Amino acid sequence: MPYCPSCRAEYRPGFERCAACDEFLVAELAPDYRDPEVMADVLRERELALVTLGPLMSLKSLRAELGQEQVACLIGPPPDAESCGTSRCAPRLGLYVAVQDVGRALELLAGRPAEQIDAADLELVGAGADGGDEAAAGDGCPACGKRIPKESTEECPECGLFLGG
Repeated sequence: MPYCPSCRAEYRPGFERCAACDEFLVAELAPDYRDPEVMADVLRERELALVTLGPLMSLKSLRAELGQEQVACLIGPPPDAESCGTSRCAPRLGLYVAVQDVGRALELLAGRPAEQIDAADLELVGAGADGGDEAAAGDGCPACGKRIPKESTEECPECGLFLGG
């Protein structure tokens, strides 16, 4: 049976385009990354890397956006998580992607204005071999790898990733 890759509608054989989306139909659908359970299944046996920290509601929004771009991700506790010991503090959680998708995820997240990142209380983390904290300290951009001097500005001059400051 053919399917619409956009709205995921199923058609009888013989149809070539979706009536609602005007997209060409495909024989098989890719996993629906808009569904958190599907993303969890896709990532079950993969090595994961942390890409950002933040409050649950902000991370849910990011998860939906990344899912739209076919980047599977999970929300979970950050590494070395410590509780404040009260029920009054909102925990900061982590957003994880497969190691091979880190560059693409950071590229998508880096396209956001710094004000939007600050408003959502997000902290982009340069996951990968050299880590984002080192990038902010002067090694390389976690998204594109460009070397950034220690006295650099708040964003990568190559890709515009917000590095803090």
